[in-house]
Amino acid sequence: MWLPQLDAQSQDALLRYLAMSVDQSVSAEIPPLWRVHKNGRELRCVLAHFPTGLDVRLDGKCRLPPHSTVPGAHALADKWRAALAEVGWTG
Repeated sequence: MWLPQLDAQSQDALLRYLAMSVDQSVSAEIPPLWRVHKNGRELRCVLAHFPTGLDVRLDGKCRLPPHSTVPGAHALADKWRAALAEVGWTG
C-alpha cells in the first residue's frame, strides 16, 4: 500500500484527527434502537457511526465489536435485547 510522505506538522495533524475520530463519545441526541427496564433502571441501545464501522452500545458505554453493515449491527442489538429479556429486563 502506498502512503504519502508527510512532514512532521501534517503527521501531527493527522494523528490528532484520527484520535478524535476514535475517541468520540455517543451523543445524547442519538435515538436509541430500543430501551429495556428492570428494577427502576433503564438500558438504551444505540448505534454509533465511526470510520471503522458501527458500534452497538448499551448506555453509550459498552462497546461491542464494530460492524460494517447496518443489518449486522441490528442483528447484534437484537441478540443483546433477547439476552437481557432472559434475565428479567423488559421493554
